[in-house]
Amino acid sequence: MITVGKTPYALVLPAFSLMTAGCAMYHSMPMDPVAVDTALTGPDWETVRKQASTFSHPAIQSLTFDDRDGLSPEELAVMAVLTNPQLKAERDRCGVANAQLLQAGLLPNPQLTTALDIPNGNGSMEGLYTGGLVDLSWDITSLITHPSERRAARAEYESVRLDVAWQEWQAAQAARLHAYRLLNLREQLTLARELEADGQQRLAFAKQANAQRQITVVELSAMEDIALLAQNNRRAIEQTLNTEESDLKLAVGVSPETRLPLQPAAIHLENAPFGSELAKAWTTEIESQRLDLLALKQGYDSQEENVRTAIRSQFPAININGNRTRDTGDVKSVGIGLSIDLPLFDRGQGRIAMERATRKQLFDDYTARVAEARAQVAQMGMQMDSVLNQWKAGHENAGKLEQRAANAKKAYDEGRINAANYFDLRDQWINRRLDELALQNEWINLRLALALAAGRPITPNLEL
Repeated sequence: MITVGKTPYALVLPAFSLMTAGCAMYHSMPMDPVAVDTALTGPDWETVRKQASTFSHPAIQSLTFDDRDGLSPEELAVMAVLTNPQLKAERDRCGVANAQLLQAGLLPNPQLTTALDIPNGNGSMEGLYTGGLVDLSWDITSLITHPSERRAARAEYESVRLDVAWQEWQAAQAARLHAYRLLNLREQLTLARELEADGQQRLAFAKQANAQRQITVVELSAMEDIALLAQNNRRAIEQTLNTEESDLKLAVGVSPETRLPLQPAAIHLENAPFGSELAKAWTTEIESQRLDLLALKQGYDSQEENVRTAIRSQFPAININGNRTRDTGDVKSVGIGLSIDLPLFDRGQGRIAMERATRKQLFDDYTARVAEARAQVAQMGMQMDSVLNQWKAGHENAGKLEQRAANAKKAYDEGRINAANYFDLRDQWINRRLDELALQNEWINLRLALALAAGRPITPNLEL
Protein backbone atom coordinates (compact mmCIF):
# COMPACT_ATOMS: atom_id res chain seq x y z
CA MET A 1 0.00 0.00 0.00
CA ILE A 2 1.11 3.56 -0.70
CA THR A 3 -0.06 6.45 1.48
CA VAL A 4 0.43 10.17 1.07
CA GLY A 5 0.35 12.78 3.81
CA LYS A 6 0.21 12.55 7.59
CA THR A 7 -3.30 11.19 7.84
CA PRO A 8 -4.98 8.29 6.05
CA TYR A 9 -7.54 10.74 4.62
CA ALA A 10 -4.90 12.55 2.58
CA LEU A 11 -5.37 9.97 -0.20
CA VAL A 12 -9.07 10.56 -0.68
CA LEU A 13 -9.13 13.92 -2.46
CA PRO A 14 -6.16 13.22 -4.80
CA ALA A 15 -7.58 9.81 -5.65
CA PHE A 16 -10.97 11.29 -6.46
CA SER A 17 -9.35 13.95 -8.65
CA LEU A 18 -7.34 11.27 -10.47
CA MET A 19 -10.43 9.16 -11.10
CA THR A 20 -12.40 12.00 -12.65
CA ALA A 21 -9.58 13.64 -14.63
CA GLY A 22 -9.74 11.36 -17.66
CA CYS A 23 -13.48 10.71 -17.77
CA ALA A 24 -15.26 10.97 -21.12
CA MET A 25 -18.06 13.45 -21.52
CA TYR A 26 -21.53 12.54 -22.77
CA HIS A 27 -22.58 13.86 -26.17
CA SER A 28 -26.06 13.17 -27.48
CA MET A 29 -26.63 11.56 -30.88
CA PRO A 30 -30.30 12.03 -31.77
CA MET A 31 -32.00 9.65 -34.18
CA ASP A 32 -34.68 11.88 -35.63
CA PRO A 33 -35.97 12.18 -39.23
CA VAL A 34 -33.52 14.99 -40.00
CA ALA A 35 -30.53 12.93 -38.81
CA VAL A 36 -31.71 9.86 -40.73
CA ASP A 37 -32.27 11.83 -43.96
CA THR A 38 -28.84 13.41 -43.60
CA ALA A 39 -27.23 10.00 -43.16
CA LEU A 40 -29.05 8.65 -46.21
CA THR A 41 -27.92 11.53 -48.41
CA GLY A 42 -25.26 9.94 -50.56
CA PRO A 43 -22.01 11.70 -51.45
CA ASP A 44 -21.84 13.78 -54.61
CA TRP A 45 -19.85 12.62 -57.60
CA GLU A 46 -16.85 14.80 -56.74
CA THR A 47 -16.66 13.23 -53.29
CA VAL A 48 -16.87 9.75 -54.78
CA ARG A 49 -14.01 10.57 -57.18
CA LYS A 50 -11.82 11.76 -54.31
CA GLN A 51 -12.63 8.74 -52.14
CA ALA A 52 -12.00 6.35 -55.02
CA SER A 53 -8.56 7.87 -55.62
CA THR A 54 -7.47 6.73 -52.14
CA PHE A 55 -9.54 3.55 -52.11
CA SER A 56 -7.78 0.49 -50.74
CA HIS A 57 -9.21 -3.01 -50.39
CA PRO A 58 -7.61 -6.46 -50.17
CA ALA A 59 -9.82 -7.93 -52.92
CA ILE A 60 -10.60 -4.96 -55.19
CA GLN A 61 -7.93 -3.46 -57.39
CA SER A 62 -7.66 0.32 -57.42
CA LEU A 63 -8.66 2.18 -60.58
CA THR A 64 -9.18 5.68 -61.87
CA PHE A 65 -12.79 6.59 -61.16
CA ASP A 66 -14.37 8.98 -63.66
CA ASP A 67 -18.15 9.00 -64.03
CA ARG A 68 -18.07 11.70 -66.71
CA ASP A 69 -17.39 9.16 -69.47
CA GLY A 70 -19.87 6.65 -68.11
CA LEU A 71 -19.41 4.04 -65.40
CA SER A 72 -17.76 0.71 -66.05
CA PRO A 73 -18.85 -2.37 -64.06
CA GLU A 74 -15.57 -2.15 -62.12
CA GLU A 75 -16.14 1.52 -61.25
CA LEU A 76 -19.62 0.63 -60.03
CA ALA A 77 -18.08 -2.09 -57.87
CA VAL A 78 -15.86 0.49 -56.16
CA MET A 79 -18.77 2.91 -55.89
CA ALA A 80 -20.89 0.27 -54.14
CA VAL A 81 -18.25 -0.09 -51.41
CA LEU A 82 -18.04 3.68 -50.95
CA THR A 83 -21.74 4.61 -51.04
CA ASN A 84 -23.84 1.59 -50.01
CA PRO A 85 -25.54 2.55 -46.69
CA GLN A 86 -25.71 -1.06 -45.50
CA LEU A 87 -21.92 -1.30 -45.64
CA LYS A 88 -21.61 1.69 -43.33
CA ALA A 89 -23.31 -0.37 -40.62
CA GLU A 90 -20.96 -3.27 -41.37
CA ARG A 91 -17.93 -1.00 -41.02
CA ASP A 92 -19.22 0.13 -37.63
CA ARG A 93 -18.48 -3.41 -36.45
CA CYS A 94 -14.78 -2.59 -36.86
CA GLY A 95 -15.24 0.30 -34.45
CA VAL A 96 -16.87 -2.00 -31.92
CA ALA A 97 -14.10 -4.59 -32.30
CA ASN A 98 -11.46 -1.88 -31.95
CA ALA A 99 -13.12 -0.71 -28.73
CA GLN A 100 -13.06 -4.29 -27.45
CA LEU A 101 -9.37 -4.48 -28.32
CA LEU A 102 -8.78 -1.28 -26.36
CA GLN A 103 -10.69 -2.70 -23.41
CA ALA A 104 -8.70 -5.94 -23.51
CA GLY A 105 -5.48 -3.95 -23.24
CA LEU A 106 -6.51 -2.35 -19.97
CA LEU A 107 -5.68 -3.88 -16.61
CA PRO A 108 -8.36 -3.86 -13.90
CA ASN A 109 -8.36 -0.86 -11.62
CA PRO A 110 -7.11 -1.07 -8.04
CA GLN A 111 -9.72 -0.60 -5.37
CA LEU A 112 -9.47 2.12 -2.73
CA THR A 113 -11.46 1.78 0.49
CA THR A 114 -11.64 4.44 3.18
CA ALA A 115 -13.58 4.60 6.42
CA LEU A 116 -13.92 6.84 9.46
CA ASP A 117 -14.29 5.71 13.08
CA ILE A 118 -15.80 8.58 15.10
CA PRO A 119 -16.00 8.15 18.90
CA ASN A 120 -19.57 8.43 20.08
CA GLY A 121 -20.89 7.60 23.54
CA ASN A 122 -22.05 8.78 26.93
CA GLY A 123 -18.66 8.55 28.61
CA SER A 124 -15.77 10.95 28.58
CA MET A 125 -14.25 11.68 25.17
CA GLU A 126 -11.00 12.90 26.60
CA GLY A 127 -7.98 11.34 24.89
CA LEU A 128 -10.01 9.88 22.06
CA TYR A 129 -9.43 10.67 18.41
CA THR A 130 -11.28 10.13 15.14
CA GLY A 131 -10.00 6.89 13.75
CA GLY A 132 -9.83 5.95 10.08
CA LEU A 133 -8.83 3.40 7.49
CA VAL A 134 -7.38 3.63 4.00
CA ASP A 135 -7.08 0.33 2.14
CA LEU A 136 -5.67 -0.13 -1.37
CA SER A 137 -6.11 -3.51 -3.07
CA TRP A 138 -5.56 -4.99 -6.53
CA ASP A 139 -6.32 -8.32 -8.19
CA ILE A 140 -2.95 -9.49 -9.51
CA THR A 141 -4.43 -12.58 -11.18
CA SER A 142 -5.26 -10.39 -14.18
CA LEU A 143 -1.54 -10.32 -15.01
CA ILE A 144 -1.70 -14.04 -15.74
CA THR A 145 -4.52 -13.87 -18.31
CA HIS A 146 -3.86 -10.37 -19.69
CA PRO A 147 -1.49 -11.41 -22.56
CA SER A 148 -3.88 -14.08 -23.83
CA GLU A 149 -6.85 -11.75 -23.61
CA ARG A 150 -5.01 -9.11 -25.63
CA ARG A 151 -4.01 -11.62 -28.32
CA ALA A 152 -7.59 -12.90 -28.46
CA ALA A 153 -8.96 -9.37 -28.88
CA ARG A 154 -6.38 -8.58 -31.57
CA ALA A 155 -7.27 -11.72 -33.54
CA GLU A 156 -10.99 -10.98 -33.12
CA TYR A 157 -10.47 -7.46 -34.45
CA GLU A 158 -8.66 -8.84 -37.50
CA SER A 159 -11.44 -11.37 -37.96
CA VAL A 160 -14.10 -8.63 -37.94
CA ARG A 161 -12.04 -6.45 -40.27
CA LEU A 162 -11.70 -9.26 -42.80
CA ASP A 163 -15.35 -10.21 -42.49
CA VAL A 164 -16.36 -6.61 -43.19
CA ALA A 165 -14.04 -6.61 -46.21
CA TRP A 166 -15.77 -9.83 -47.35
CA GLN A 167 -19.17 -8.12 -47.08
CA GLU A 168 -17.83 -5.14 -49.04
CA TRP A 169 -16.43 -7.43 -51.70
CA GLN A 170 -19.73 -9.25 -52.07
CA ALA A 171 -21.58 -5.94 -52.43
CA ALA A 172 -19.05 -4.86 -55.06
CA GLN A 173 -19.52 -8.12 -56.98
CA ALA A 174 -23.31 -7.70 -56.83
CA ALA A 175 -23.09 -4.20 -58.31
CA ARG A 176 -20.70 -5.44 -60.96
CA LEU A 177 -23.00 -8.30 -61.92
CA HIS A 178 -26.03 -5.99 -62.19
CA ALA A 179 -24.04 -3.72 -64.51
CA TYR A 180 -23.03 -6.56 -66.84
CA ARG A 181 -26.59 -7.89 -66.87
CA LEU A 182 -27.90 -4.42 -67.66
CA LEU A 183 -25.55 -3.99 -70.60
CA ASN A 184 -26.52 -7.41 -71.90
CA LEU A 185 -30.24 -6.69 -71.54
CA ARG A 186 -29.89 -3.42 -73.42
CA GLU A 187 -28.46 -5.35 -76.36
CA GLN A 188 -31.30 -7.83 -76.11
CA LEU A 189 -33.85 -5.01 -75.98
CA THR A 190 -32.48 -3.43 -79.16
CA LEU A 191 -32.87 -6.72 -81.03
CA ALA A 192 -36.27 -7.41 -79.47
CA ARG A 193 -37.54 -4.04 -80.70
CA GLU A 194 -36.28 -4.84 -84.19
CA LEU A 195 -38.03 -8.19 -84.02
CA GLU A 196 -41.23 -6.50 -82.84
CA ALA A 197 -41.02 -3.93 -85.66
CA ASP A 198 -40.55 -6.76 -88.17
CA GLY A 199 -43.57 -8.52 -86.72
CA GLN A 200 -45.74 -5.43 -87.08
CA GLN A 201 -44.55 -4.90 -90.64
CA ARG A 202 -45.20 -8.52 -91.54
CA LEU A 203 -48.64 -8.26 -89.95
CA ALA A 204 -49.39 -5.18 -92.06
CA PHE A 205 -48.38 -7.04 -95.20
CA ALA A 206 -50.51 -10.01 -94.13
CA LYS A 207 -53.57 -7.86 -93.55
CA GLN A 208 -53.16 -6.32 -96.99
CA ALA A 209 -52.71 -9.75 -98.58
CA ASN A 210 -55.77 -11.09 -96.76
CA ALA A 211 -57.85 -8.16 -97.98
CA GLN A 212 -56.79 -9.07 -101.50
CA ARG A 213 -57.63 -12.73 -100.79
CA GLN A 214 -54.02 -13.76 -101.35
CA ILE A 215 -53.76 -15.49 -97.92
CA THR A 216 -56.29 -17.17 -95.69
CA VAL A 217 -57.56 -16.06 -92.28
CA VAL A 218 -55.54 -18.87 -90.71
CA GLU A 219 -52.35 -17.47 -92.21
CA LEU A 220 -53.28 -13.99 -91.03
CA SER A 221 -53.88 -15.34 -87.51
CA ALA A 222 -50.42 -16.92 -87.55
CA MET A 223 -48.89 -13.51 -88.39
CA GLU A 224 -50.85 -11.94 -85.53
CA ASP A 225 -49.49 -14.57 -83.14
CA ILE A 226 -45.92 -13.88 -84.32
CA ALA A 227 -46.38 -10.12 -83.82
CA LEU A 228 -47.91 -10.63 -80.35
CA LEU A 229 -45.11 -12.99 -79.31
CA ALA A 230 -42.48 -10.44 -80.37
CA GLN A 231 -44.30 -7.71 -78.47
CA ASN A 232 -44.54 -9.80 -75.30
CA ASN A 233 -40.88 -10.72 -75.55
CA ARG A 234 -39.91 -7.04 -75.79
CA ARG A 235 -42.06 -6.18 -72.77
CA ALA A 236 -40.55 -9.02 -70.72
CA ILE A 237 -37.02 -7.81 -71.50
CA GLU A 238 -38.00 -4.23 -70.60
CA GLN A 239 -39.41 -5.41 -67.27
CA THR A 240 -36.26 -7.39 -66.46
CA LEU A 241 -34.11 -4.43 -67.50
CA ASN A 242 -36.04 -2.07 -65.20
CA THR A 243 -35.57 -4.51 -62.32
CA GLU A 244 -31.83 -4.69 -62.96
CA GLU A 245 -31.60 -0.89 -63.03
CA SER A 246 -33.39 -0.69 -59.68
CA ASP A 247 -31.18 -3.41 -58.19
CA LEU A 248 -28.05 -1.65 -59.43
CA LYS A 249 -29.08 1.67 -57.87
CA LEU A 250 -29.88 -0.11 -54.61
CA ALA A 251 -26.52 -1.87 -54.69
CA VAL A 252 -24.56 1.38 -55.07
CA GLY A 253 -26.78 3.26 -52.60
CA VAL A 254 -28.23 5.97 -54.81
CA SER A 255 -31.82 7.17 -55.11
CA PRO A 256 -34.12 5.65 -57.77
CA GLU A 257 -34.10 9.00 -59.60
CA THR A 258 -30.31 9.03 -59.99
CA ARG A 259 -29.07 8.44 -63.52
CA LEU A 260 -26.22 5.94 -63.84
CA PRO A 261 -24.61 6.18 -67.28
CA LEU A 262 -22.88 2.94 -68.21
CA GLN A 263 -19.80 2.43 -70.32
CA PRO A 264 -20.08 -0.22 -73.03
CA ALA A 265 -18.36 -3.40 -71.91
CA ALA A 266 -18.45 -5.86 -74.76
CA ILE A 267 -17.86 -9.48 -73.79
CA HIS A 268 -16.29 -11.65 -76.47
CA LEU A 269 -16.48 -15.34 -75.68
CA GLU A 270 -14.48 -16.53 -78.70
CA ASN A 271 -11.31 -16.67 -76.59
CA ALA A 272 -12.94 -17.09 -73.19
CA PRO A 273 -11.24 -19.62 -70.89
CA PHE A 274 -12.98 -22.81 -69.96
CA GLY A 275 -14.40 -22.73 -66.47
CA SER A 276 -12.93 -26.11 -65.54
CA GLU A 277 -9.45 -24.75 -66.23
CA LEU A 278 -10.06 -21.74 -64.00
CA ALA A 279 -11.57 -23.93 -61.30
CA LYS A 280 -8.57 -26.25 -61.32
CA ALA A 281 -6.14 -23.34 -61.03
CA TRP A 282 -8.10 -21.52 -58.33
CA THR A 283 -9.10 -24.41 -56.07
CA THR A 284 -5.70 -24.60 -54.37
CA GLU A 285 -5.79 -20.84 -53.62
CA ILE A 286 -9.24 -20.68 -52.04
CA GLU A 287 -8.01 -20.60 -48.44
CA SER A 288 -5.58 -17.76 -49.13
CA GLN A 289 -7.99 -15.76 -51.33
CA ARG A 290 -11.42 -15.88 -49.70
CA LEU A 291 -11.70 -13.15 -47.12
CA ASP A 292 -14.38 -14.98 -45.14
CA LEU A 293 -12.03 -17.96 -44.69
CA LEU A 294 -9.23 -15.64 -43.60
CA ALA A 295 -11.68 -14.05 -41.16
CA LEU A 296 -12.58 -17.50 -39.80
CA LYS A 297 -8.89 -18.27 -39.33
CA GLN A 298 -8.48 -15.13 -37.26
CA GLY A 299 -11.60 -16.03 -35.31
CA TYR A 300 -10.14 -19.48 -34.65
CA ASP A 301 -6.87 -17.91 -33.46
CA SER A 302 -8.89 -15.68 -31.14
CA GLN A 303 -10.70 -18.71 -29.75
CA GLU A 304 -7.37 -20.49 -29.22
CA GLU A 305 -6.40 -17.61 -26.97
CA ASN A 306 -9.76 -17.82 -25.22
CA VAL A 307 -9.06 -21.48 -24.43
CA ARG A 308 -5.61 -20.53 -23.16
CA THR A 309 -7.15 -17.77 -21.04
CA ALA A 310 -9.71 -20.17 -19.59
CA ILE A 311 -7.00 -22.64 -18.62
CA ARG A 312 -4.87 -19.92 -17.06
CA SER A 313 -7.94 -18.67 -15.20
CA GLN A 314 -7.81 -21.92 -13.17
CA PHE A 315 -5.04 -20.27 -11.23
CA PRO A 316 -6.65 -19.17 -7.95
CA ALA A 317 -7.60 -15.51 -7.85
CA ILE A 318 -5.14 -13.59 -5.71
CA ASN A 319 -5.90 -10.19 -4.26
CA ILE A 320 -3.17 -8.24 -2.52
CA ASN A 321 -3.91 -5.24 -0.41
CA GLY A 322 -2.17 -2.73 1.86
CA ASN A 323 -3.74 -0.52 4.48
CA ARG A 324 -3.04 2.20 6.95
CA THR A 325 -5.26 2.72 9.99
CA ARG A 326 -5.54 4.90 13.07
CA ASP A 327 -7.75 3.89 15.94
CA THR A 328 -9.56 6.17 18.36
CA GLY A 329 -6.64 5.94 20.72
CA ASP A 330 -4.38 7.52 18.07
CA VAL A 331 -2.56 4.23 17.54
CA LYS A 332 -1.43 4.08 13.93
CA SER A 333 -0.66 0.90 12.05
CA VAL A 334 0.32 -0.23 8.57
CA GLY A 335 -0.74 -3.64 7.28
CA ILE A 336 -0.58 -5.85 4.21
CA GLY A 337 -3.04 -8.55 3.28
CA LEU A 338 -3.41 -11.38 0.81
CA SER A 339 -6.59 -13.18 -0.21
CA ILE A 340 -6.74 -16.24 -2.41
CA ASP A 341 -9.64 -18.25 -3.77
CA LEU A 342 -9.78 -21.87 -2.74
CA PRO A 343 -10.69 -23.89 -5.89
CA LEU A 344 -12.59 -26.60 -4.07
CA PHE A 345 -15.72 -26.62 -6.19
CA ASP A 346 -15.26 -24.37 -9.23
CA ARG A 347 -11.95 -24.87 -10.99
CA GLY A 348 -13.15 -23.31 -14.22
CA GLN A 349 -14.21 -26.66 -15.71
CA GLY A 350 -17.37 -25.19 -17.23
CA ARG A 351 -15.65 -22.29 -18.91
CA ILE A 352 -12.83 -24.47 -20.24
CA ALA A 353 -15.32 -26.99 -21.66
CA MET A 354 -17.32 -24.21 -23.29
CA GLU A 355 -14.25 -22.56 -24.85
CA ARG A 356 -12.97 -25.90 -26.16
CA ALA A 357 -16.38 -26.76 -27.62
CA THR A 358 -16.51 -23.35 -29.31
CA ARG A 359 -13.04 -23.90 -30.74
CA LYS A 360 -14.09 -27.31 -32.11
CA GLN A 361 -17.20 -25.73 -33.65
CA LEU A 362 -15.10 -23.02 -35.33
CA PHE A 363 -12.73 -25.64 -36.71
CA ASP A 364 -15.61 -27.67 -38.14
CA ASP A 365 -17.26 -24.51 -39.54
CA TYR A 366 -14.02 -23.63 -41.31
CA THR A 367 -13.49 -27.08 -42.83
CA ALA A 368 -17.14 -27.25 -43.90
CA ARG A 369 -16.90 -23.88 -45.61
CA VAL A 370 -13.69 -24.87 -47.39
CA ALA A 371 -15.33 -28.08 -48.62
CA GLU A 372 -18.39 -26.13 -49.80
CA ALA A 373 -16.22 -23.56 -51.60
CA ARG A 374 -14.23 -26.25 -53.41
CA ALA A 375 -17.42 -27.99 -54.50
CA GLN A 376 -18.93 -24.71 -55.71
CA VAL A 377 -15.82 -23.85 -57.70
CA ALA A 378 -15.83 -27.23 -59.41
CA GLN A 379 -19.57 -27.03 -60.12
CA MET A 380 -19.39 -23.50 -61.51
CA GLY A 381 -16.47 -24.51 -63.70
CA MET A 382 -18.38 -27.39 -65.26
CA GLN A 383 -21.47 -25.26 -65.81
CA MET A 384 -19.36 -22.57 -67.49
CA ASP A 385 -17.94 -25.19 -69.86
CA SER A 386 -21.44 -26.35 -70.79
CA VAL A 387 -22.67 -22.80 -71.48
CA LEU A 388 -19.52 -21.88 -73.41
CA ASN A 389 -19.80 -24.98 -75.58
CA GLN A 390 -23.45 -24.13 -76.34
CA TRP A 391 -22.47 -20.57 -77.21
CA LYS A 392 -19.68 -21.67 -79.53
CA ALA A 393 -21.93 -24.18 -81.25
CA GLY A 394 -24.51 -21.51 -81.99
CA HIS A 395 -22.07 -18.69 -82.72
CA GLU A 396 -20.89 -20.16 -86.04
CA ASN A 397 -24.48 -20.71 -87.15
CA ALA A 398 -25.36 -17.12 -86.11
CA GLY A 399 -22.62 -15.79 -88.35
CA LYS A 400 -24.01 -17.70 -91.30
CA LEU A 401 -27.55 -16.50 -90.57
CA GLU A 402 -26.33 -12.90 -90.33
CA GLN A 403 -24.72 -13.17 -93.77
CA ARG A 404 -27.87 -14.74 -95.22
CA ALA A 405 -29.98 -11.94 -93.73
CA ALA A 406 -27.68 -9.34 -95.28
CA ASN A 407 -27.94 -11.07 -98.68
CA ALA A 408 -31.71 -11.32 -98.32
CA LYS A 409 -31.94 -7.59 -97.57
CA LYS A 410 -30.09 -6.83 -100.80
CA ALA A 411 -32.26 -9.26 -102.77
CA TYR A 412 -35.43 -7.79 -101.23
CA ASP A 413 -34.38 -4.25 -102.09
CA GLU A 414 -33.74 -5.39 -105.67
CA GLY A 415 -37.12 -7.13 -105.85
CA ARG A 416 -35.68 -10.62 -106.31
CA ILE A 417 -37.42 -12.10 -103.22
CA ASN A 418 -40.67 -11.27 -101.49
CA ALA A 419 -41.10 -9.71 -98.02
CA ALA A 420 -42.04 -13.00 -96.36
CA ASN A 421 -38.78 -14.70 -97.34
CA TYR A 422 -36.74 -11.68 -96.32
CA PHE A 423 -38.36 -11.35 -92.90
CA ASP A 424 -38.07 -15.10 -92.28
CA LEU A 425 -34.28 -14.97 -92.76
CA ARG A 426 -33.91 -11.73 -90.82
CA ASP A 427 -35.97 -12.99 -87.87
CA GLN A 428 -34.01 -16.25 -87.79
CA TRP A 429 -30.81 -14.25 -87.40
CA ILE A 430 -32.27 -11.95 -84.69
CA ASN A 431 -33.62 -14.91 -82.71
CA ARG A 432 -30.26 -16.65 -82.97
CA ARG A 433 -28.54 -13.48 -81.75
CA LEU A 434 -30.97 -13.25 -78.82
CA ASP A 435 -30.12 -16.85 -77.92
CA GLU A 436 -26.43 -15.93 -78.03
CA LEU A 437 -26.95 -12.99 -75.69
CA ALA A 438 -28.97 -15.14 -73.28
CA LEU A 439 -26.12 -17.67 -73.16
CA GLN A 440 -23.60 -14.86 -72.75
CA ASN A 441 -25.60 -13.48 -69.84
CA GLU A 442 -25.69 -16.94 -68.26
CA TRP A 443 -21.93 -17.27 -68.75
CA ILE A 444 -21.32 -13.91 -67.05
CA ASN A 445 -23.48 -14.98 -64.10
CA LEU A 446 -21.50 -18.19 -63.76
CA ARG A 447 -18.18 -16.41 -64.25
CA LEU A 448 -18.86 -14.02 -61.39
CA ALA A 449 -20.30 -16.84 -59.27
CA LEU A 450 -17.03 -18.71 -59.82
CA ALA A 451 -15.07 -15.63 -58.74
CA LEU A 452 -17.30 -15.39 -55.67
CA ALA A 453 -16.78 -19.02 -54.71
CA ALA A 454 -13.01 -18.80 -55.25
CA GLY A 455 -12.64 -15.39 -53.65
CA ARG A 456 -10.84 -13.90 -56.64
CA PRO A 457 -10.11 -10.16 -56.59
CA ILE A 458 -12.10 -7.81 -58.79
CA THR A 459 -10.09 -6.93 -61.91
CA PRO A 460 -11.21 -5.28 -65.16
CA ASN A 461 -12.75 -7.21 -68.05
CA LEU A 462 -13.53 -10.41 -66.15
CA GLU A 463 -9.88 -11.48 -66.53
CA LEU A 464 -10.50 -12.38 -70.18
